[in-house]
Amino acid sequence: MAEEVFIDPECTIMVDPSTRRGEILINNHSMTGKGFKIKTTKPDDYTVKPNLGIIHPLQKESIEIIVEPKTLISNDHKFLIEIHNFEWQKGNEKFREYINEKKPVPLIKKMLGIKMNEKGIKELNFKVKKYLEKGCLFIILLQFLLLFIKMLS
Repeated sequence: MAEEVFIDPECTIMVDPSTRRGEILINNHSMTGKGFKIKTTKPDDYTVKPNLGIIHPLQKESIEIIVEPKTLISNDHKFLIEIHNFEWQKGNEKFREYINEKKPVPLIKKMLGIKMNEKGIKELNFKVKKYLEKGCLFIILLQFLLLFIKMLS
């Protein structure tokens, strides 16, 4: 039954350093509905949208992970994804009630880590470096121009 639901990524959520966002995709390849709930070890550091929901048969759900501005991502920050069998026609509120009241054992439990995309960091650093170089060049040219004007007067 577990092979009917695929969670991407398999191990680590990659965060784009320029947007501070990552994504989890849950693909339901079964003919029955599923419900999901996502928990994090650091709820003040991350926003998960949506953190609970229904996935219709043969559909997928994209979950956005937003890293708060003050947060420094650490190896001990984790996300637990729980997948449950659930009749999708009942909707999100009934699924929330079901999870809170029945405390069911999930069909699938998967733990994911999180880290900044290193390639993205290098690209961002390159862009920042270019802007700094241009800014420094502008300041030097401005100082030269001011010195030149002072010499003429």
